[in-house]
Amino acid sequence: MPPNDEGEGDDQIVQILAGEYNSFFLKDNGDLYAVGENSSGQLGNNSTEDITTPTKIMSDVKEVASGIAHTLILKKDGTVWGVGSNHSGQFGDGTDFNSSLIPVKSKVENVKTISAGGSTSFFLTEDGKLWGTGRNDYGQLGIPDDIYNKKTPALISEDVSDVSNSGSHTLFLKTNGDTYKMGIDTLVEGVNEDEYTYKLVSHPYVIERDVRNIYANGLASMMIKNDNTLWVRGYNTRCFGLGPDAPIDVKKSTYVISDILQVSTGLFHSMVIKSDSTVWVTGLNFDGQLGIEDTTMRTNVFIASNFGKASLISAGDGYSLFVKDGKIWGVGDNSHHQLSPSEQQKFTEPVLIELED
Repeated sequence: MPPNDEGEGDDQIVQILAGEYNSFFLKDNGDLYAVGENSSGQLGNNSTEDITTPTKIMSDVKEVASGIAHTLILKKDGTVWGVGSNHSGQFGDGTDFNSSLIPVKSKVENVKTISAGGSTSFFLTEDGKLWGTGRNDYGQLGIPDDIYNKKTPALISEDVSDVSNSGSHTLFLKTNGDTYKMGIDTLVEGVNEDEYTYKLVSHPYVIERDVRNIYANGLASMMIKNDNTLWVRGYNTRCFGLGPDAPIDVKKSTYVISDILQVSTGLFHSMVIKSDSTVWVTGLNFDGQLGIEDTTMRTNVFIASNFGKASLISAGDGYSLFVKDGKIWGVGDNSHHQLSPSEQQKFTEPVLIELED
């Protein structure tokens, strides 16, 4: 999803991104900051050492997206640059060398928005064409899954307005409001009790209509419809907010909550912003990522009063980021300093995140 373009001034935060163990922050002036885990060089600072304080890594940036060990950076000139791991060809530059500590230019240009997940990357160009590259073991590129890796971007679809990729499955939104899915789909019960396998779908198919925003993470799909209602589908790691008795596999799109402006989901928890700017959360809370001063799971969607009124949210793997009154806050896992240079491993109350000058 493209960054938020509301607000004025060079210091306006237009995008926050919570990844697996690293975080990214983008200012309106194009300055991109990164912090946290960097073992594959995915933070783009020509190093594999973790960054413990948010540090500027690039200028003239429009958007950033991160996979499990690689980062895509969309610059304001429409070019895309990849850094970190490239073992599946996820940079889209025609190679599949192991990794790069400096950004490498993709073959796709005139790009409007990007998405990265796992070892897969997507590029949506200004003319509405969707291109995909990288790992395809689940059919998540929308091409036959016997093509395991794709190092040169393949045309996936046209008339597309947005894309979201989790690494194992992909959602894309057509200009008419139809949401398509490809990759891992529903869980299929196995022979033994509590045994499940996955159904793979490499051909994109429609799962919902009348949608304006999409979000994929893990095996979960979330969609905000044009009437501002939130709908979910897929593997429910208690991140759907459907209550304690909800099934593990939600096979059809299911209504959750109304009056929604934004949604973000990590592997085990989700966040939404309602029209009054309040933040509501649900899911597992083992690292305190729900920001409610404890580590107890919540299976219903409820207001996170500690977050106040927010303009941006991002749910990572065990932690949450949000922007309130122009300032960045984080809560949850801090094992790689993705929230704070402190040696404290987790925070159950939000902490202020300050960018390095």
